[in-house]
Amino acid sequence: MKKKIRLKLTSLLVAFATIFSFATTPVSAAAKSVSVANTEEGKETMEYADEARELRQKFNAVEPASTTESYKTDYWGYCTVTNTHTGGNHTIYGNQARLCVAFKPLDGNTALSVSLSSFTYIDTIYRYNMVDSDGYYMYVTDWVPITYMRAYNMFYKIWTTGNGGVCDGRTARFHVWVDYK
Repeated sequence: MKKKIRLKLTSLLVAFATIFSFATTPVSAAAKSVSVANTEEGKETMEYADEARELRQKFNAVEPASTTESYKTDYWGYCTVTNTHTGGNHTIYGNQARLCVAFKPLDGNTALSVSLSSFTYIDTIYRYNMVDSDGYYMYVTDWVPITYMRAYNMFYKIWTTGNGGVCDGRTARFHVWVDYK
């Protein structure tokens, strides 16, 4: 009888110890979940993290380090747009901001015009001779005054250059950063 009780008690303690060890063990890097706030066609954000980091480094390369230390940057993420798209709201904790946008056509046609609006308005044309080695056109707006702690979103519109601004099924990928101070 004592052996049965001792065996049950030992089994119970082992079970609790096992449960407790799983609850306090840190999750390994392979098992970490990925934020899926920015997903595209079922692909997780991690697939575009390196691409976004490389693009931002290209933006930063044109600014001296002393300048980049005077503002903060938020990555608004990436999206694939066909014709038009309205992005989510983002609160900006600054009084001045500028947009840094990298975009490229995904349909092989380089005659792409883009209109973006948020706290500032951008109307630009894709220029085949102003593209990086990965096919991204990069654009930085001027600094503009904004309302502190206000939510902003981005409206995207794309069309084939020369057709009068009529949406015609064009598809492009965008990465957007907001610098603010």
